[in-house]
Amino acid sequence: MNCITLKLLSQTRWKSRIDSLKPIRYQASKIRDALFYLAEYSDNPRHRSDVESLAESETHRIGGFEFLFGMVIWYDLLAAVNIVSKSLQFEDMDLEVAIFQLGGLVTYLKNY
Repeated sequence: MNCITLKLLSQTRWKSRIDSLKPIRYQASKIRDALFYLAEYSDNPRHRSDVESLAESETHRIGGFEFLFGMVIWYDLLAAVNIVSKSLQFEDMDLEVAIFQLGGLVTYLKNY
């Protein structure tokens, strides 16, 4: 079984957005189970309240349809942008290729 670990979001690295979403995108039920476990066994009332909110509230509810649907879309869009972003950082990037890739990204986003 391939386990993905939770990652912190870096403000300076674009790819960190995808890295921080990937575990939630692919392992939301495991994260939700871990939150329920923490809520049940935490001795700290504030921690218990925070994790219960993340696991159960209508606003945050990990595992809820709206949350998961949004997560799938957000992950797909960030992944597409990341591919182009990485290729634009190559030292030998050609301007014509960059324009072509950006045009492809715009088309992808419009079609999505």
